[in-house]
Amino acid sequence: MIKMRKLFLVAAIVLIASGALVAQNKKTMPKEAADNDVVRFDELEEKPTFQGGTADTFIQYVYGRLRYPEDAVKKKIEGRVVLQFIIDTDGSIQDIQVASATHPSLNKEAVRVVSTSPKWNPGKVGDKPVKVRYTLPVSFRLK
Repeated sequence: MIKMRKLFLVAAIVLIASGALVAQNKKTMPKEAADNDVVRFDELEEKPTFQGGTADTFIQYVYGRLRYPEDAVKKKIEGRVVLQFIIDTDGSIQDIQVASATHPSLNKEAVRVVSTSPKWNPGKVGDKPVKVRYTLPVSFRLK
């Protein structure tokens, strides 16, 4: 029984170590990304920009267009919705997903606003535009 536990522990350590190596290799990605690869935001040589501004420019865009859902106001519901989406090679927003949900109407409103986004300047690896995964927390607070 003890030998089985040791074997299991060694196997677990090997699996964890190999996972760490895969994660390490992803960070040192080659200069060329395949056409369908989605690159993490922190792995880019040139980050995507929203209307030539900073990340704050997009945050201002989102919060300037949010409408607090009436049902959430009546029920005094607050919360944070975390969205993930792809900034495509042409700068369009694709594949909006709710990564962390709060209340259905708050989730729906956050997705609605992000889906209305104008095109971004895409991220790049070398001179090549790439698809970029972006994560955005959207907080709903009643005043």
